Amino acid sequence: KPHRTGSLALAVRDTPEPVDCSINIRGNAHQLGEEIPRGFFSEVAPKEKPMFTRGGSGRVQLAEWIAHEENPLTARVWVNRVWHHLFGAGLVRTVDNFGKMGETPSHPELLDHLAAEFMAEGWSTKELIRRIVLSRTWQQAATNAAALAAAAERQDPDNRLLWRANRRRLEAEAIRDAMLHVSGELDQTRGGPSLPVDVPGNFRPNGTGILQDNLKLPDDLKYRRTLYLPQKRKSPFLAVDFIAPFDLPDTNQETGRRTVTALPMQALYLTNSPFVQQRGAALVKRYADLPEAERIEAIHLAAYSRPPAPAEIGDALAFVSAMTDELRDDTEAWARYGQAILMTNEFLFRQ
Repeated sequence: KPHRTGSLALAVRDTPEPVDCSINIRGNAHQLGEEIPRGFFSEVAPKEKPMFTRGGSGRVQLAEWIAHEENPLTARVWVNRVWHHLFGAGLVRTVDNFGKMGETPSHPELLDHLAAEFMAEGWSTKELIRRIVLSRTWQQAATNAAALAAAAERQDPDNRLLWRANRRRLEAEAIRDAMLHVSGELDQTRGGPSLPVDVPGNFRPNGTGILQDNLKLPDDLKYRRTLYLPQKRKSPFLAVDFIAPFDLPDTNQETGRRTVTALPMQALYLTNSPFVQQRGAALVKRYADLPEAERIEAIHLAAYSRPPAPAEIGDALAFVSAMTDELRDDTEAWARYGQAILMTNEFLFRQ
């Protein structure tokens, strides 16, 4: 046979004719039990079970039933996930489990209403988000003086009744994107390669090809939204490794609800990360032509969406002055101030 010089990729394909599966006794694929005909889960099966086409696997019929108006489970699960991402907790807090072992919804009628409206509006996620964020519930602040005076904290410490907004830290990817956005460097181009195999040194060709552990991102991806950056199952790219301590999920697993931790290591990463240092310098450079007080105001507006108080302007000027005396470098002192802004809770948290 001629020597193969081209690259190969492992893939799967359907068999010519679908077959029924056998039970794997104790999960052992080599110890088979009786065959089970293809069909629907009995707990959610439609009243009139659709017939599978001859030679078909039944996946089309299953997909049609999953999105059928007579099956409310799919819409309720999706609405709950959207609510979870907007509020930080779902109406059903076990977003991956709507079964008997999961939690019951805190507002069952609201969940059913939103699910029905979601289906009626053509399963439009945009319309669902618009409906939720225009509500008074979503527009609340994280502090509610009237509710606190009425002892709401004591009666509902977990905020299950939604008497205030939940104060939440940005997700790991959003932290990086927010830093690029306020520094004026965010590249909003969509898409990108799954892996940058065309970058010299990233790929070592041999039998099936080997990706190096220390992969490098091409220049045109460095400032892209984190959503569009390649993901590796191990050894994350140096360009995004600083966000790993901020509870970045394992890409090998499904994560409906992320864990949220507060660790000293996170502050150390923000302090020592070249990425954060460079974004702080770029943030200040955007407004370098302005007088110092106006520069501080512009930085606050970009990072916090509010102007600074007079005392904050004074504190910022004192900080920069002290850093200049210590570093003997006015530019580096302002860069340190920009980095400090990006490390504050007000920048990292949704208030």
